[in-house]
Amino acid sequence: MPLQGIPPRYQAGIRQLIILDNEIISQILNALTDSIPCLNISQIAESVALKSGYGEIVNIEEILKTIIALYSLRNTYEISIQELVHDVIEAISITKELDELSLDEQNKLQERLSSFLQIDHIFGVMSKAIGVMTEQSNLFLHSRILTDIRPVFNVDSESEIVGVVVIHNLKIEYRHEDKKKEFFVALDRNDIRELQNQLERAINKTESMKFIFEKAEIRNLDVEY
Repeated sequence: MPLQGIPPRYQAGIRQLIILDNEIISQILNALTDSIPCLNISQIAESVALKSGYGEIVNIEEILKTIIALYSLRNTYEISIQELVHDVIEAISITKELDELSLDEQNKLQERLSSFLQIDHIFGVMSKAIGVMTEQSNLFLHSRILTDIRPVFNVDSESEIVGVVVIHNLKIEYRHEDKKKEFFVALDRNDIRELQNQLERAINKTESMKFIFEKAEIRNLDVEY
């Protein structure tokens, strides 16, 4: 399964796996072994930082994102860890943004990748859960509301303001076919209340399902931020 280089969003994780010293890597691995899988990568990173004593949460997140992506590739192409690690090393050699690895760095990275990829109870569950979530054609990324105040002028005199209208522009960013897209929707106060009601209903449904999950002893991977 030849890789066409390392995608930019995973290069930071590869760098951290190369440059961190052995003691930190060992502490992160031990902390992951004692962790519980969930969809919130940031929460796992915070937990690992607390357990390991290594406080650079951003670096841990980058490593987790990279390993999850590699684990997903392994499942998709049904290849061994050894084959996957070999392909990653080859991919690094054709990625101009990453420095050429010495033989010692190659051996170190191979060993570290293998160790992380063997933590099945975290990365196996997370990669499958994320796969289920990302099967949807449109994935929500971010939202923002921009509020404008528009004047309303007198019909007979464009210099006389008789009132104002408050317009809320909801910006939705989403991913479609691995491309980031966005759209805007104008809302008034009633629209916002309608959205709020629908979101609260969704939250309430999730809360109601928690009892069912707990009774069936099924872990809910969709945790809160």
